[in-house]
Amino acid sequence: MTTSILGCGWLGLPVAEQLINAGREVIGSTTRAAKLSTLKSLGIEGLLLRIDPGEESDWTPTPIMKRFFEAPTLLVTMPPEAALGPEYFPSQIETVLSRRKSGTHLVFVSSTSVYGAKQGRVDEDSPLDPETESGKILARIESRLSEAARAERFGLTIVRPGGLVGPGRHPGLFLAGRKKLKDPASPVNLVHQQDCAKAIAKLVMNGPPTVGETRIFNLVSNRHPSREEFYTRAALAIGVEAPTFASATEEAATKLVSSDRIRELTSFAHDDLFASLGIR
Repeated sequence: MTTSILGCGWLGLPVAEQLINAGREVIGSTTRAAKLSTLKSLGIEGLLLRIDPGEESDWTPTPIMKRFFEAPTLLVTMPPEAALGPEYFPSQIETVLSRRKSGTHLVFVSSTSVYGAKQGRVDEDSPLDPETESGKILARIESRLSEAARAERFGLTIVRPGGLVGPGRHPGLFLAGRKKLKDPASPVNLVHQQDCAKAIAKLVMNGPPTVGETRIFNLVSNRHPSREEFYTRAALAIGVEAPTFASATEEAATKLVSSDRIRELTSFAHDDLFASLGIR
């Protein structure tokens, strides 16, 4: 019944709260000592942990680290830091794979950026065509984890959220004041923090897929307004300068992400992001 969360931050923390409310035990990692007291106050057993590639030969686990990596479920929510180079995050994931207990259900939070921007409607079976550096890194890691799940015989769940919005991340600030932005008519693919956390917690509690199998779930709101409409209204709703957009081009982004699969397991409370974020 224990779930370990590697990266108990903006997304990992509300997932932990969902699990605790369901009667699960949670060990959550943080890289900041000051945050341990916050985790404790929420009923989360905190672990100060930084995954530094290249230190595996010198690693001696403390009792709590041992329990962290031997938990029945290990949820990885830490994002790649492209500024550290294309090999840093994959090396961190290799360290996680080497430390995890055999048979652990691994849940990895990826991103819809792995699809690229120009495929039209995409679902979990669509080919990957990442364009951004972080998207390329995540696609690489997804492939590596699926390969490891087959070879090492563990269940893998990959979650692909769209752009994350919610407390401290109001989309009105994302593009405020920017000029001549491209892709005005392209659909937005966003998801509210609460819906994302609820869905991930549901996948954790549902247990692992068949040994060696990989399950993939997109997490996005069902409403996909155009970039121009959404970000203009979002900026005006909080009183900041709205962005302006250039004319659409033939090379415009067309990606519209389907999240039908996850909706067979759970519902979303914030499909209308205009309403949930107070955008009029």
